[in-house]
Amino acid sequence: MLRRLVGPLAQSARATRLGARNLHASGAWHSSQAEEDMAAKLREAFNTDQVTVQDDSGGCGAQYMVVVESEAFRGLSRLKQNRLVTGVLREEISQMHAIRVFTRVPEPSDTSA
Repeated sequence: MLRRLVGPLAQSARATRLGARNLHASGAWHSSQAEEDMAAKLREAFNTDQVTVQDDSGGCGAQYMVVVESEAFRGLSRLKQNRLVTGVLREEISQMHAIRVFTRVPEPSDTSA
């Protein structure tokens, strides 16, 4: 089974092809050290565990898809959200051909009981 992705990429045929290639025989999802490092930076910067980083280039590191869901984006325009994410990954982006960034604000939880 493919890992579920947040955002519009989840339904694309490309995600399906990439996911099938990155699955180990054990069924566990494989991610590169670069993906893990970028995800760790984003988790720390935005104080969230809702981060997905995926190499869309077939493993060469030329193109990435990044999804971040964080309360830090609440009230900000999509452009500002995108700039915050790309600012955190500025050094990594300088070595890439392309990056796609998707951001989300968590749904408010209903705390009234």
